[in-house]
Amino acid sequence: MLKEYALDPECLKEWSTFRYLIENFGVSQGRLIAEFPRKWVKMAYAACGSFSFRQKQLAEIQLKRLKKAGLCKSNRPYDSGCKWLENAIRQQAHNPFHAIVSCISNIEAKVVDAHELTQAEPLWRTEKDRKILRTTKELGGAVSKLLQISDRILFVDKMFDPETDRWKELLLHFIGIASRGREIPPTFEYHTKIENEEYGKPEDVRTRDFQQVCQRELVDRLPDGCLIKIVRWDQRHGADFFHSRYILTEKGGLRIDWGLDVSRKAGETTDISLLDEDLWRGYWAWFARREGPLEFVDEVKVVR
Repeated sequence: MLKEYALDPECLKEWSTFRYLIENFGVSQGRLIAEFPRKWVKMAYAACGSFSFRQKQLAEIQLKRLKKAGLCKSNRPYDSGCKWLENAIRQQAHNPFHAIVSCISNIEAKVVDAHELTQAEPLWRTEKDRKILRTTKELGGAVSKLLQISDRILFVDKMFDPETDRWKELLLHFIGIASRGREIPPTFEYHTKIENEEYGKPEDVRTRDFQQVCQRELVDRLPDGCLIKIVRWDQRHGADFFHSRYILTEKGGLRIDWGLDVSRKAGETTDISLLDEDLWRGYWAWFARREGPLEFVDEVKVVR
C-alpha cells in the first residue's frame, strides 16, 4: 500500500514543484520519502532558499508534516563525494526505491522528471484501496511498510479473541514484521470490546482472568523486550461506537474491512484502505489519546 520514493532536493527549488510534490507524500497518499541521505530534511530546507517569506513559512509547515507522517528511514549507504542522483541510481541495483523523482527522467533506472509528473505516470500512481486475500501472507504484505516505519502501533478489532488462532496468529505476524531488525520494538496496543457475559464477574476478577488468558496465549511468542497493552471498551448509552477494523500508528492508518483475523475458508478476500488524514486523526484521538465517546472498561499488559 505504501511506496518508498527517493526525492531529489534539487526538485524543490521552485515553489510550484515543491508544493505539488510535498502535498502528494504522506501515509494517506500512499507515498513515503526515503531519508536519503540522513540529512535529507536539511537539504530540502536549503533548497527553499529563494522562496518568499510566506512560501518559506508554508514550506516549513509541510516539511514538519512530512517528518511526522511522510518520511521513512533509508539506512542506505551514501557517498557525499558523488551527486545525489548518482547515489540514488546506484541503489536501484541493490536496494531499490519504487522510483526516483529528480529533475530528469531515466526510464531504465526508474527516474521520473518532477516537472512532468501527473497521476497518469505509472511510477507515480498509488493504491489507496485494494482487495486482498485474508491470509497471513497477504495481510502482512499489505501493511508491512506502515508497521516498519511506526513506533506506536494500535490494532483495533472489537471481535479480537486471544484464544482463537485466526486473531492471535495474525497479531503475532504483524508484531514480528514491525519488530524485525529493531533493537527496541515498537509499543503495541490492541483495542477491542468486552464480551457482555464478562459483566457477570466482579470487576477485579474479570480483569485478572483476561490478564491470565492474554499472558498464556501471547507472552512466549512475543519478541524479546516487546510490550503489548490490550484495552477493552464498551458502548456508552446513546453514544457512538466502533465497528470497522483498523491499524493506527503515529504516522497514519488503514482500515481492513473484514477484520484483523485470517479467513477460515480459502479464497475469502477483504478490502483494505488507507485512511485520509482527518479520519485517521479522529480515530487516533479515540484510541491513542482516549478522547472519544467510548466507555473504558479495563487494560492488561503482556511483557516479554
